[in-house]
This record gives sequence, C-alpha cells and structure tokens, in this order.
Amino acid sequence: MSGSNSTEMPFLEHLEELRWRLFRVALALAVGIGGSFALIFSKQIDVVSILSQPIQPFLKGPLIVTHPGDLFDIAMDAAITLGIIFASPVIAWQIWGFLSPALYTHEKKVVIPALVGAAVLFLMGMALAFQYVVPVTLGFFMSFQSDAVQVMPTVDKYMGFIMSMCLAFGAVFELPVVIALLTALGIVQPAFLAKFRRHAVVGCLIAAAFITPGSDPTHWSCSRSRCTGCTRCRSRCRSSSPVVASAGSPLRASDFTRNRSRLVARRAGDARGAASARERRGGAAAPDAAHAGTRKARSRQTRAG
Repeated sequence: MSGSNSTEMPFLEHLEELRWRLFRVALALAVGIGGSFALIFSKQIDVVSILSQPIQPFLKGPLIVTHPGDLFDIAMDAAITLGIIFASPVIAWQIWGFLSPALYTHEKKVVIPALVGAAVLFLMGMALAFQYVVPVTLGFFMSFQSDAVQVMPTVDKYMGFIMSMCLAFGAVFELPVVIALLTALGIVQPAFLAKFRRHAVVGCLIAAAFITPGSDPTHWSCSRSRCTGCTRCRSRCRSSSPVVASAGSPLRASDFTRNRSRLVARRAGDARGAASARERRGGAAAPDAAHAGTRKARSRQTRAG
C-alpha cells in the first residue's frame, strides 16, 4: 500500500521475513536479559535495595525472606523486565519494519508519534506510581499498625505489590494514546465512545477488581451479586447459607421443600395432561379408521358386482 513498495510480496516471502524478524527479536531479548542478569548478579544493580526505598521509612528492620529461592526469583524477574526494556527499541523497530509496508503515508504519520508518546507515557505512569502512589498507599496501610504487632513484610510479596502497581499505572497512562490512535485511524468514532461510556466504566471497575491486590470479602463485595430468592433459584438452591428472599426474609428448609413439591406436582400434572391429550387423539382416530375400512369394503363389493 505504501508508495515506496508498490509490488506485493508472495506469501512465502512474508513468512520468511517474519521468521528473520522474530529471530532478531529473540536475539535482542536474549542479549538484554543476559546482560541484565549479569549486572544484577555482580551487584552492580541492587534491585531489592532500589525497589525497597518506598517502604524503608515504615520499617523498623529489613525485609525478610521465607524461602531460599525468593531472591533468585526476584533477580530473574528483574532481569527479564530490564531485558525487555533494553530490547524494546529493537523489538519496536522490527515490528515497524514488518508492518510499515502495509500502511499508507498518512497512517505512518499517525503511528510514529503514537508509539513515541506511548513509550513516554508508560514510563511516566511507572515513575508516578513508584515516587508518589506507592509511598502514599504504604503510608495508609501502615497507619493501621499498633504496638501489639510487628510488621514484617516479605520480599516476594512486596515486590509483587510494587511491580503490579507500577505496571497498572503504566498501562492506564496508555489509554489516551490508544484512543487518540484509534480515532485518528478511523477505527473508533467519538459517537461510539460516547454511546458505550457506561460499558467502559463497568469494564474499568472489573479490571480494577483484578488489578488491585487482595482477595478478602470487602475486595469483592462491589462485584458480587446475591440471589434474590426467585422461585427458580429457591427450587434449585441447596446451599446451607441463608438466601435473601424477595420480601427480605431468609429462606428456610421448609421453603425449599415446599417449592420442590410444587415443582414435582406441576410436572406430574403436565405429564398427565399430555397423556390425556394423546388418548383423545387416539380415540378420535379409531372411528375414522373404522369408517375408512367400511368405505373401502363397500367400494370393493361394488366393483365385484
């Protein structure tokens, strides 16, 4: 589609080009991850010390480790993350080199600034989370401690918490670029965004429920629905916990038994009604068959005479 490449490549040549570009991406990732792990293993980059800066003012001692392999897992995770960051220019260049021949000139003018803006906004979101959001969140959590307990966070839990917060904020900062890019390419229209605004709000609430840490009942109370006690639910429910009925009173075992008896009686009545209907149809069909046989016999006698 581009003006610089007017001829179309055969399908096998596309596959060959994709194979070589994926090979370059894998090589860049291997070099980036290997170099990052070497820097971390040689203590030139102390990942635990850097990432533990937000929580240090709230601790009376260092972070603890409950398993010998936790520090190695953290080092590997940090090496993979840094390797992807170091190899991201090569990855972006290879993706752009493979997709750019299929884009028009005006589309290229939109995609390049969008990619640059996406990278900058992602780093800004992670920096905001690390420098401001995580310290404020930790301060709020630590405000509930008392002299009766001693807070001793583990390294793996804390690293998972801070990485999830930073990645979540980096992903959220990508939303304006994504919407602007889709609108500029004509994929999404402003009227479409205005129409499905409520659906987007519900989707954001569900995503926030999965992103934010914690699995306690208060964490899911806004997203869980309770049974309203309708007849269908009462007849099928076998839970021992009380279910709120439509009138506001909890259902008892007698309610379930009564509703089940009604359901069984209704089904039995339907079966008896169906059997009676079949009998009526069969009884009406028998005289018709007899009359038809009589008419056939008379016709045969007439032809024989």
